[in-house]
Amino acid sequence: MRIEDWKRGEKYAFVLGVFFLLFYLWTQSTSIYGGDGGDLVSAAFSFGVAHPPGYPLYTFLGWMLTKIPLYTIAWRVGLLSSISGAITLGMLFTFLFRLTKNALSTLIAVATLGFSYLFWLYTAVPEVFALHILISIFLFYLGWIYQETGRLKNLYACSFLFGLSLTHHHTILLLVPAFLILVWKRIHVKPNFISLPKIIGLFFLGLIPYVYVVIAAHTNPLLNWEDPKTLAGFVRLVTRAMYGSFRSTALFNLSLTDRLYHISLLFHSIYLDFTKVGLVVGVIGMVSIFFRRRLLFWVTSTAFLFSGPLYLIYAGFPYENNFHLGTIERFYLVPYLFFVFWIAFGLVEVNTWGIRITKRFLRIPIKLNILFVLLPLVLLLTNFSKIYSLKYDRTAENLGQDILRSLPPRSILIVSDDVVTMNTEYVYLASGGKAKNEDKILLHWGFMDRPFYNSVYAHVYPELGISLPSKSGSIFKDLVLQNYPSRSIYSTIPLDLGSKYWWLPYGLVYKLVSDKIDHLDFLKENDALFANYQNPATGALAIYPHLLLSEVKNRYADAYREVASILGVAQLNDATERYLNRSLELNSDDLLSKHELSRLYLREGKCDQVTALLEPLSDTGQATVETYSLLTEVYKSCFHNETQTKYYQSLYEQKVKAVERPLQ
Repeated sequence: MRIEDWKRGEKYAFVLGVFFLLFYLWTQSTSIYGGDGGDLVSAAFSFGVAHPPGYPLYTFLGWMLTKIPLYTIAWRVGLLSSISGAITLGMLFTFLFRLTKNALSTLIAVATLGFSYLFWLYTAVPEVFALHILISIFLFYLGWIYQETGRLKNLYACSFLFGLSLTHHHTILLLVPAFLILVWKRIHVKPNFISLPKIIGLFFLGLIPYVYVVIAAHTNPLLNWEDPKTLAGFVRLVTRAMYGSFRSTALFNLSLTDRLYHISLLFHSIYLDFTKVGLVVGVIGMVSIFFRRRLLFWVTSTAFLFSGPLYLIYAGFPYENNFHLGTIERFYLVPYLFFVFWIAFGLVEVNTWGIRITKRFLRIPIKLNILFVLLPLVLLLTNFSKIYSLKYDRTAENLGQDILRSLPPRSILIVSDDVVTMNTEYVYLASGGKAKNEDKILLHWGFMDRPFYNSVYAHVYPELGISLPSKSGSIFKDLVLQNYPSRSIYSTIPLDLGSKYWWLPYGLVYKLVSDKIDHLDFLKENDALFANYQNPATGALAIYPHLLLSEVKNRYADAYREVASILGVAQLNDATERYLNRSLELNSDDLLSKHELSRLYLREGKCDQVTALLEPLSDTGQATVETYSLLTEVYKSCFHNETQTKYYQSLYEQKVKAVERPLQ
C-alpha cells in the first residue's frame, strides 16, 4: 500500500472512531443492564474482587473511572464499553482497509458491525466484552503487521498484549490457534532465539494487573470472590475453579445433541444481526479469500471456528430461559468480529463483479458496493430504539431497590442466583452499603459455607458473631441461631432449616418465620409491597425484549406466583386469581402459574377458562404431564366428554412414559 493511501486510511479510521465514540456516548446506558454487569460495576466502585477470574484489568480501570464526577457510577464504568467499542471500529477500519484497499467496502462492513444489535448493545452497557473485542482486534492487527514486515517490535507488542488480555478475559486463548497460523511462517522462516527472553518477559509484564486482586483482597471488601490474599484463593480465582475452566457452570452437563444446537443458535444470531444480505455477502467474502488470500482465510476461519462453534459446543451453555440465552449471545461477539472480515471482502467481490458486468453490457463501470450503504443504515434505524431505550432504563437497578425496600431496618438478606444477587449488590454498594441502607446486611447464599467467604463476612459484619469453624457444622444455621429473631432474616430463595422454621413469600423475598400467620394480614402486606414496586414490563422492555433484562421481569412474575400459592392454601380465591393473572401478564409462558390458575378455575367450575389456558400448550408442544392431567380432569368431571377425556388421558400416559424413560 502506498504511503499516501495508508495516511488516507488512517484519517478515515480516526474520523470513523470519533464519530462512533460520540454516538456511543450519546446512547450509553446510565444504569446496569443485568447479567454480570452489577457485580463488575460494584467490584470496580468498591475496590473489590469481581467474580472469577476476577477481571482485574477491567475492574482496576473501572475503579479509576468511578472517580470521574459525572452521571452515575454505572455510566462511568460503562465508558470502558463505549470507548473500547469506538476504538475497535477505528482499528478494524484500519486493518480492513490495509487488506482490501477499498475504503467504501471497508466503511460499510465496519458500520454494519457498529450498528448491529449485539455489538451496539455491549458498547452501551457496562460489561467486559467491548474491551475484550478491542484487545482481540489489536492483537491480530499487530500480528498481521509483523507477518508482513518481520519487525520484532510488533511481536513484542503482541506478547505484552496477550499477557494483558489474560488479565481480562480468558477466552482470548481460543484465538491462539489462529494467531499462530498468522505469525508461524515468519517465525519459522526466520527464528530469532535471542529475542525469546524479551518476548517472555513482556508477556509476564502484561500480567501485572493481577496484582490488583491481591491488593483489593487485603482491604477486605464485601465483594471479595475467592479471597485471593492466599495463594490457594488466587489460583482458584484465576482458574475459575468455582465454575469449571472454560465452562459456563459446573451445574449443567448437556448432551452432544444439545451442544451441537449451539451452532444453529450462533448462525441464527448472525442472520438476525447482519440480515440475510449480510449473511450472503459474508459467505461470498469467505469463498473469495479462500481463493485469493489463503492465509487470511485460514486465520479468520480458524478464529471464527474456535471462538464460535467449537467453544460453544465445549462450554455447554444451557439455553432453558432468557437468562441463559442472554449469557450465550455475548460470546457471539468474537465470531462476529471475524465474520465482518468476510463481509468486507464479499463487498469487494460483488463490486468487482458489478464493474465487470456493467462495463461489458452498459459500457460504463458502475460500483455496486454503494448500494450496500443501505445495510448499516437499515441496522441503525432498526436498532436505535432498542438500544436508546436502555439509556435511562432502571429495570435491573430497580429490582435491587425493590428487594432492599422490602426489608425492615436491621434485617439480614441472603441473596442467591445471578439475576438477583448482582443487581442487588450494585444498589446496596453504590448507595453506601450497610451504613446507608438502614443497617441492612447483605449475604451471598452460595458461599456461606465456604471458609474464604465467611472470613470476609466476619470482618465486614462483626456484629453477626460469625465464628470459624462453624459451631453447628453450618455457618447458615449459626447465623440463624445467633441473630433470629433479634434481626429479621430474609432470603431470595426458600432455604432448608428443618421443621422449626419456614419461609413465607413477602414481595420479591421470603421471610423467615416460626409462628403461624394471619392470611389476611399476609395479603395486605404483600399488596402494599407490590404496589410500591416498579412495573418491569415498562421501560426498555416495552420497546424490545432484551434477553438478560427479560429475566428481571420474570423474577417479579415468580414472586406473584409464590404469594398466590399461599393465598390459594388459605382459599382466598379472588386474591389468588388476581396474583396469578398478574404473574402471567409479566411472563405469559410460565407453566407453573397456568397450572395453578387452572386448578383454581377447576375448583370453581370455570371449565372454559381451564381449556383456554391449557389447550394452546398442547397445540404448541409445551404441555407437560401436569397439563394433560388437568385437561383429562376438566373433560371428565366438568364437561363429561368421554372422547376428549380418553384423548387427553392417552396423551398423559404417553408423556409419563417419555418422562420416565431412561436416557439412552
